[in-house]
Amino acid sequence: MREGLQCEVAYARYGTDNRSLVLDLSLQDMGLRSVNVYCANDPVERNRFLQGLENRLLVPRTVILAGDFNFVENPLFDKVGGDPTKGNSSHPVYNAIRVNCDLVDAFRALKPQSRELDHRDSQSRLDRIYIAESILTNIESVRHVRTLLSDHDAVYLTLAFSPRTAHGKSFWKCNAFIIAVPHVQADSILQWRLATETVQDSKRGVE
Repeated sequence: MREGLQCEVAYARYGTDNRSLVLDLSLQDMGLRSVNVYCANDPVERNRFLQGLENRLLVPRTVILAGDFNFVENPLFDKVGGDPTKGNSSHPVYNAIRVNCDLVDAFRALKPQSRELDHRDSQSRLDRIYIAESILTNIESVRHVRTLLSDHDAVYLTLAFSPRTAHGKSFWKCNAFIIAVPHVQADSILQWRLATETVQDSKRGVE
């Protein structure tokens, strides 16, 4: 949790399946349950895990469910290339859970027809964040960010539960000496290449 955030952790536990982490939080008088998951590649094991997950989502708290689901919901928008009938075998099982728990795909809510993908090997959108429909209007932004040490991109969700304080113009000043540091130069070149690949991948997805 970010330092200085007025948030209390009431409960934290890994699931016996070793594929989930549940946090109960109190934030600005709101009770939240954050559930992070890593679904199995095997469809049978994955469906069994999802079915057992529902009890942890049906709680008197506002739920945020996030993680690597290892399946796509809509091959038309969440996948590029390959067999369009593969990759979404768990959708019927999960869709029933999502409806029962009033969960909404935050990214898809903001970008209904966007084809941003986060798993580079399979060209699919496997990592998602679902939120309770009751806080849908609290979404400020959802975006994908290229990572260095994984074949998955990170998914960032920003929620606002209170008005933001207005700030004037500000500037970040870079110490010019840091540009001469060899590993900073190497990291900058790598980030530039990754950003270029992301733009090219996005163009290919649109095509």
